[in-house]
Amino acid sequence: AAAAAVSVVATYPLDVAKTRLQAQRRTRERDGSPRRSNGEKLASPRSQEMASEITRLASGPLPYVDAIDCLRRIPREEGLPALFAGLRLAVLKAALTNFIYFYNLRALSRLLGKAPMLQGMAAGLAVQLVVLPIDLLVTRLQSKYHSSAPGGFFAVVCQIVEREGFFGLWAGLGPGLLLTVNPGLTQLVLARLGGTSSRTGLRISAARAFWSGAAAKAIASTAT
Repeated sequence: AAAAAVSVVATYPLDVAKTRLQAQRRTRERDGSPRRSNGEKLASPRSQEMASEITRLASGPLPYVDAIDCLRRIPREEGLPALFAGLRLAVLKAALTNFIYFYNLRALSRLLGKAPMLQGMAAGLAVQLVVLPIDLLVTRLQSKYHSSAPGGFFAVVCQIVEREGFFGLWAGLGPGLLLTVNPGLTQLVLARLGGTSSRTGLRISAARAFWSGAAAKAIASTAT
């Protein structure tokens, strides 16, 4: 959990830039014009108005060109703290994700130790149920241009509950449950590579654990 928190702090500005660009590119081309849909421009004035509003919420009056432009403009237009909007929630999410995942992984080892894929999927399910609302809030806070919507954490929570209901905090749970296949495959491949001591009862080197874990995660991510 501590290692995950340090990693989040070190790379957070890049994550903010990625979120802003993703929010902007849903409706805008690089030159700021409405994105074409099925080879056609957004002809409806209402559609163009909605596209302009989404772009304004994410990047202000002018769209970002790329990640470098985003990282330069955010501190200049909104102040340096904007690069770390939602940082506390993101650190909490990372710490909770890793704590819940590895705690459940260890707790389920006796019950599902001989089925590493099911063990990983069960631990991933526990993570989704607890962390999904935090993940949603982090994304909303990251993608908010400073002048577009006042308020912080509690304002965003109230906005989501008011517009989408209490269970709107778990929006996207269905796809999230499908993604539990990823930690399941990770555990399966990790067990086959011998990157865990649970199968042999012997301690393994840090280097072997690192490379086995990296390979298992890469394979699982590619597959899912």
